[in-house]
Amino acid sequence: MLRNCQHHGIAVFLVVGSSGAAFISSTAVTSTLHSINPFQPSSQQPFQQSVSRADYELLKTGMTITAAQASLGRAIESSRDQTSVTYKWTNGNGSGITAVFKGDCLISKQQSGLK
Repeated sequence: MLRNCQHHGIAVFLVVGSSGAAFISSTAVTSTLHSINPFQPSSQQPFQQSVSRADYELLKTGMTITAAQASLGRAIESSRDQTSVTYKWTNGNGSGITAVFKGDCLISKQQSGLK
């Protein structure tokens, strides 16, 4: 089984063999990767994220990114520096949530245009 994730110009692959042994491989890419879901016909529209003001209130200082994504759905990593990672949940109308994590713990959050 092969899983592929997009991460700022790096393709990361988790390869799991039939014996259960796994390894991670990464490679730099020069073009944008597109997620392919083999269970979704290509004629369907891509998933549209939907986050609300209530979702924003669910985010608490100290929460991990795993817990945040369990509550709000998958986030997009928008930036990374030496000490922190910024993730975004963005609605189709441009409104959304921005959260900054340091050491996998939420240290700040902002919302824009949420109702």
